[in-house]
Amino acid sequence: MKRSNINRLSPQLVKRRNEAKANWADSQWIYFSEIGLWLRGRCADWKQLGTVRQVDDVEVASFYHRIHDATCWMCGKKRRLEVHHLVPRSDEPTNLVMLCGHTYDDSCHRKVQDAPQWLPAVLRAKCTHDRMNLSWLRLTILRGKGWGFDSLDEENA
Repeated sequence: MKRSNINRLSPQLVKRRNEAKANWADSQWIYFSEIGLWLRGRCADWKQLGTVRQVDDVEVASFYHRIHDATCWMCGKKRRLEVHHLVPRSDEPTNLVMLCGHTYDDSCHRKVQDAPQWLPAVLRAKCTHDRMNLSWLRLTILRGKGWGFDSLDEENA
């Protein structure tokens, strides 16, 4: 019996998908596009089981701020930086992004604060500038829910 070609991807599309996966892998080489496969149960249920201990230490954020140069991870401008939390109230390295501060009119931190449409861009910046401290699984557990998008590629954002 002949198989249908409906679900087959063109070689070009497969190549693009594989390149995107490699771009958005974390420090453990878990791909953002496959994070759903790691979530057999709901993230909120994981948090209730107590398997995740949030780190609420301001010193972590302060240290993180000191070890990175004064270049904003989104716009690349050399400015006074602020720590942006991907998931509120969790000061651990996988959750922190360095953005230019609220004192500027065109501040990246002001732009992305409470603006979910900017989340893919912020996650791309985190992956580009701090892959060693990035864990998609950890971020998703801290968030307690899925992301609402399957790709970090700019054309899909």
